[in-house]
Amino acid sequence: MGKNSAGPVERRKTPRLDLICSLILSVEWLGFGSLHFLGPKETAAEIPDFIPYKPAIVAVTGVAEVTTGILILVPKTRKAAAVASLALLGAFLPSIFKMLTQDKAMAGFEPLKGIVRVLLVPNHVLLGLAAVHLLRSDAAARVQPGRSLPCEHAGTNVDRRRTEGVLTVSPAESRCR
Repeated sequence: MGKNSAGPVERRKTPRLDLICSLILSVEWLGFGSLHFLGPKETAAEIPDFIPYKPAIVAVTGVAEVTTGILILVPKTRKAAAVASLALLGAFLPSIFKMLTQDKAMAGFEPLKGIVRVLLVPNHVLLGLAAVHLLRSDAAARVQPGRSLPCEHAGTNVDRRRTEGVLTVSPAESRCR
């Protein structure tokens, strides 16, 4: 494809960044999810007052976070876990607001209250960016074994092997005429 063609844009492979994003999300979800069970009262204090059933919400969100942290590590479930990450991050916005504005929400963080508040929003943004990257990375077009390539892939100088999850074809094997 030429530079000015209106065809699909090829995405660069970023396996190292995929790994970094996966590890960041997994470690954070596993760590913070387990804190729901290690400090349920402290976690309940972060939930806004207008939300009822705080003990149940602490348990359910703890399970959701730990599950998401595990699923991020499994390549087949990574995209779904990235969607779950974004949903969790959105659901936690009221708690983030409460932690930023009310001292009682910072129970258990007394000595580190200032540092936690400074890092809270950037950490939330980092997790969101990592999840979006994984969604976009998984959405990149990949040719599966047994599927033919479109003619525009003819003329490549690579051989027919699976390399990093992508099937490529040499010009000699191309069926485009």
